[in-house]
Amino acid sequence: MLPDGDGFEICRQIRHQSGATIFFVTAKDSDFDKLSGFAIGGDDYITKPFNPLEIVARIRARLLRPASAPSTDASPHAYERFTIDARAGTLTVLGKRTSCPALVFQLLLFFCRHPGQVFHKEQLYEKVWEMSIITMHIL
Repeated sequence: MLPDGDGFEICRQIRHQSGATIFFVTAKDSDFDKLSGFAIGGDDYITKPFNPLEIVARIRARLLRPASAPSTDASPHAYERFTIDARAGTLTVLGKRTSCPALVFQLLLFFCRHPGQVFHKEQLYEKVWEMSIITMHIL
């Protein structure tokens, strides 16, 4: 909803070049928009109206957290029937680019990065979406 572009596209472009912290501050408040913002590399997603003190607190929390090393696994994951590319945010199934809900995309990417490992649902919420299962309900 920017005058000269789309915030999601700008986020993708930044992510290709930098690991800088990205906060979405937007009026788009659907679950799909929020999950999409996180799936393409946003670090936080704040919807309007918001409390300015909350934004300051979120920025401080982010600045106080040690910077994590960029993922060394940036290459696409290719399998017999599909390819998932985290940098481009694309899923290709049987040679055709396929749309995929952000939540499913993040989960599929996580499984591709951890082949052969078994996870409890609590671990998935914490590792994939950095949320406690207490704050989420299972869909």
